Amino acid sequence: MNIEIVGNYRIGFDPWRLIEIRVTNPNEDFDFSGLILPVDGLPKENWQVPWDERILEKSEDDAGQTILSACFFLFVESGAKLQTPVGEISLLPISDKPSRLGFVQFEKP
Repeated sequence: MNIEIVGNYRIGFDPWRLIEIRVTNPNEDFDFSGLILPVDGLPKENWQVPWDERILEKSEDDAGQTILSACFFLFVESGAKLQTPVGEISLLPISDKPSRLGFVQFEKP
């Protein structure tokens, strides 16, 4: 399994972000709760986890690998790396949400 950050999008509700990921060959038990953003000064049980997760597409590439495209909202207050089942991943610099994700609307938890 490989997890790649595709985008870190501003949504107008700082510090909330829309995070887009691509997972190559996800485990059958892939779970968004395995994605955790540490928060300095807080106990681990209060660290940030995905909110309102969505599978955008599940497909196969030319090599027969399963590709899962997904997005979720995340409360991002620092430059901490996202902890994943395959290791830590840095978020990309913040950019504008692409129009292709216009249907994904934020609702506060």
